Amino acid sequence: MFDLNASREKFKFDHLNSFSMDSIDWEKRKNHYKKLTEIEFFSIYQDSLRNYQGDYEQSIDLEFYYSIQKRKSDFNEITILWQKEGEYCDGITYIIFDKKGKIIDRFPVAGSCGDGGYYDEKYGEFLNDSIYKMTYEDYNERDEPEIGIKRVFERFYTISKNGKVKMSEKLISTDTLR
Repeated sequence: MFDLNASREKFKFDHLNSFSMDSIDWEKRKNHYKKLTEIEFFSIYQDSLRNYQGDYEQSIDLEFYYSIQKRKSDFNEITILWQKEGEYCDGITYIIFDKKGKIIDRFPVAGSCGDGGYYDEKYGEFLNDSIYKMTYEDYNERDEPEIGIKRVFERFYTISKNGKVKMSEKLISTDTLR
């Protein structure tokens, strides 16, 4: 179970309405945010199948305390900043807990990924107390040199009264880039 009160001082921000990825080098994030320990990692994610990588001094596969969120709800809500070298991705995840610290649901609020010929960028904002709108830009190179497809989606994450999250998505645009 996650104890928000015991971790409160470790969060960098307090109640953000919008999210996007920072420009801090992965190796330097340890100097800007508090890293989750292994015990904290498992108390937050509550998933024994997840792999904690933060014990190794050289590891950059890390999770950090990001923000405490204060919606008008009966839940404890936080965000965690993470980076995964093997996936070439970093992101921010919004996590909803009941008052006893049991996880109810989670959803992405920002992120970016990239590797040879592919990248994506995710960012967004709360439209109101229960709907988060995320813009998702996706770029893929095609087989032909210097031709790529860029698609833009809008994803809407709706947090219900019981803390569960539903996602809907719509394609906004598709462009061929040369």
